[in-house]
Formats: sequence, C-alpha cells, structure tokens
Amino acid sequence: MSRPWIVLKFGGTSVASAASWSTIADRARALLPGHRVWIVASALAGVTDLLETAIAEALDATEGDAVARLRERHRELAVEIGLDPRAAASVDQLIDELERRLEGVRLTGEVSPRLRARLMSTGELASTHLGAAALVRHGLSAGWVDARDLLTSRRRDREAESDPFERWDASFHSMLSASSTVTPNLPFSGHGSAGATGRTRRYQPKQGPRVRNA
Repeated sequence: MSRPWIVLKFGGTSVASAASWSTIADRARALLPGHRVWIVASALAGVTDLLETAIAEALDATEGDAVARLRERHRELAVEIGLDPRAAASVDQLIDELERRLEGVRLTGEVSPRLRARLMSTGELASTHLGAAALVRHGLSAGWVDARDLLTSRRRDREAESDPFERWDASFHSMLSASSTVTPNLPFSGHGSAGATGRTRRYQPKQGPRVRNA
C-alpha cells in the first residue's frame, strides 16, 4: 500500500524566516518515513497588506514604494535562507510581472475582481517558490506545484462533491512522485495563523503514483 499523504498548512508568520523554514523541513523529514508530505504556505507576514497598498497606489496613480518593499522583503528572506541568487530568480520574475500588471492598472484606473485576485496571489506564489528552494537546501527532495493546475471553481448552486480528493487523485498521481515533499502555491486557501507544526490532514489515495521518483 502506498504511503498516505499528510498536509501541513503554515500561515504567514510561520514561513517568514529562515528559522521557520528549518522547522518546517525538520517536521517534513520526521514525517517522510511513513507519509508523503504536502505543504501549503500563505504569503509572508505583511505581504498581503503590501499588495493591497500597491494596488491602491496604482489606482490612485501615485508614486509609492510598496512594490520595492515587496521585492526587498523576499530578497532578504532568500539571503537569510542562504539561497543561490538563481534559486530566487523566479521570485524576481513574479515581482516583475506584478509591476507590469500594476502599470496597466495605473493607466486604466481600474482593476477587475479577476485581476485583483491575480495580483494578490503574488504573495503565495513568491513565498512557496522560496519555500520549495529552502526545503531543497535542507536536503529534502521537494518540488513546487501550482495548485491552480489542480483546482477548479464550481458554481454555488451545483451539487457539492462527496470527496474532492477522489477527483484530484489522477492529478496527484500524474504530477507527484512517491517520495515527494511538495510545496504548492495555494492562493486564498484560508489564512489562519498556523503554528510551527502546521495543520494536518491525512489522505490515502486509492492507488500509488505511476511516475518515477523526483
């Protein structure tokens, strides 16, 4: 029988330092002998507020420093963790994309709910990219997964599914290895203030993955 998944959820204050990611790595390593580990992380503490400020600055067509502070915040964490600059390049690219989209907001003076959601998701995208690299630095075979490739929205008036994990089973198997420790980006997953051990949920897929080890 394949090892069950265990999900760890960490809030913004629990992923905001190198020491926090060391704790997360230790927690995952302790679980790996009997489980496959799925880690969900929020944006770094304070980043969501900075993103809101950046959007407001763009809408008002005012010059502010929110984006520069976002970039510096993530660069500081990358240095604190000890990541190679190339490992943190993906986060710089995310901030570059954020700047381009905000320039569009500045020019049009408006932001749709869809665009706002995309802009706000930058926080989770950035924190989980850094987190995956941090886990690798701590010696774990970790991979980054974009949860938007796995999740789909449903109309509220449609009947709820009895077990959404069953629907995701094929996606898990096609994307993840049997020994994976994965750090997915999961925007707007509910941002509690999880402690150092995270929140857990066990999931036993019906069949083992059919892909090679990472």
